[in-house]
Amino acid sequence: EYPLAGIQASNGDLAFALTLLCWGTACASQEDGSSSRLGDTLSEAFSWLTGPGAYSGHSSNRLLEVRRAIEDAEAAGAEEDLLDTMRARLEELELEVRREHAIEVRDEETGATITVVRSISTDTLSQLRETVRREISDDDNSLHFRKGDRVLDNSWTLAEAGLSDGDVVVLVRTPLRRGVGNGTAAECSAALCPAALEAMAVSPSQIPGSSASGAATPAVGTEPASVVPLAAAVPSPDGSRICTCADNGEGKVWCLRTGILVCELGGQAMSATFSCDSQRILGVSDGCTARIWCAETGKCLRTLYGHAEEVKAAVFSPEGHWIATASGDSIASLWDAVEGQRVSAFVGHQRAVNDISFSPSGALAITASADATARIWRVPAGHCERVLRGQVGPLRRAAFSPDGMRIIALSGAGAIQLWSSVRGNTAGVIAFRSRHAHTATFTSDSQFVLVAMANECFMYSAASCELTMAFSAHTDLVRGIAVSPSGELLASASQDGVARLWRASTGESLATFAGHSDWVGSVAFVGEGLLLTSSFDGTAKVWEVSSGACLHTLTVNAAWAQETFD
Repeated sequence: EYPLAGIQASNGDLAFALTLLCWGTACASQEDGSSSRLGDTLSEAFSWLTGPGAYSGHSSNRLLEVRRAIEDAEAAGAEEDLLDTMRARLEELELEVRREHAIEVRDEETGATITVVRSISTDTLSQLRETVRREISDDDNSLHFRKGDRVLDNSWTLAEAGLSDGDVVVLVRTPLRRGVGNGTAAECSAALCPAALEAMAVSPSQIPGSSASGAATPAVGTEPASVVPLAAAVPSPDGSRICTCADNGEGKVWCLRTGILVCELGGQAMSATFSCDSQRILGVSDGCTARIWCAETGKCLRTLYGHAEEVKAAVFSPEGHWIATASGDSIASLWDAVEGQRVSAFVGHQRAVNDISFSPSGALAITASADATARIWRVPAGHCERVLRGQVGPLRRAAFSPDGMRIIALSGAGAIQLWSSVRGNTAGVIAFRSRHAHTATFTSDSQFVLVAMANECFMYSAASCELTMAFSAHTDLVRGIAVSPSGELLASASQDGVARLWRASTGESLATFAGHSDWVGSVAFVGEGLLLTSSFDGTAKVWEVSSGACLHTLTVNAAWAQETFD
């Protein structure tokens, strides 16, 4: 990008920016100053139209102001080529403002889909709330929407709240419930007044992909302000380190053996995954970017620039040569993992690309989009091999089976579709009448699909999509599931505040890992012998599978930044 008199112009717009600069200089020479002011207005309009913030925070009033500035510039004799470029860009944004977005609204307690509302980006969340209230015949004024762990201000527009087509929000009421509900741990609740809600809500500038820092705020709840919920805890492939990502974008690396903090990641880390050699960490960051960090020092090695909207997923290829990113700008990208240069762009989706992952061999990639399709791409060429038409609505997750023969996709409505990765034909659909799947994954032998739904886990045949087993013991929503490397054990994480261990072949509950004081959000095996959990209480815990003992508690708290040992 080239800074020109306050204008940020990409290479393709440089000639027009230079023309604008010359015209603005000529305007400035007019004695009455009116042309100078017009030149400043047009410069500002051009900068806004060509900058990344136009899509993330546009409004009808702002677009109208820009159109008037273009009309005034035309009357003053501005360069026609420049004005044509600005008109074309303005028309794109006006179409975007008028485009409808399907926003799925789910119930906080059951996780069931209440309704799908179609709105435009300039509609406010108050308007969205009124639509939902009419649908459910509820005149409760305490209704709010939550995206992830952030309560959204009802005065924001969809664009300001970072909502786009295919996104899911949860309908919550005050008092808001945040706590564990297993009958043995305390229930947490707080009667929040509107002022408190406003204070706890995330501001538009803190939404990933906005023009500001992109940092998230702590989740709403009854914990002290210093407690920052964990978004994820990920073990390295060699089992030596753990990377934690807090809800505020703070990333930390820990020694798995000792539980001691190794380093902090420089810059925002909203997600994390290790390279196959455990030396680098990749994650979604702020400002429509992804970052690569050194796992030993936390230094940012590369920042991947190129997407126009929020990066929704970032993954290493199995051998570590490539990085793939998925973005709300409807494009997925392939990058050189060492140099950080974009190698190819996967273009073809009509709406946001919500997820991307590689095949086991790394020769293919699969994307899931809000346009209700999944696409198979050739790596590194970037051409589309197959378009997989979904039958379950906008897709939010997609992955290959461990043997590479099947593809699974999870829709925003919580239904699951399977395809053959070789022929591209539908292998089956797993749909549910009143409940939706929160997450799903293949077993290590690729023969079964594990589904977390409400407070249970289910196992389905990948060949027939028939239910084969249920795992029932949790008392609240299951948020995460994991399979041990051998495939013999399963683990689940739940909002009831515990993780559980299961025998995969029989469904027998083998152990309960209790110790967190809030929802357990994720679970992962570290080899066969250890289990890693992360929680909304701001901690991650390392457990010994054989004994159920907690070996380390990692307190990922910005205020304390300490580790404790159990």
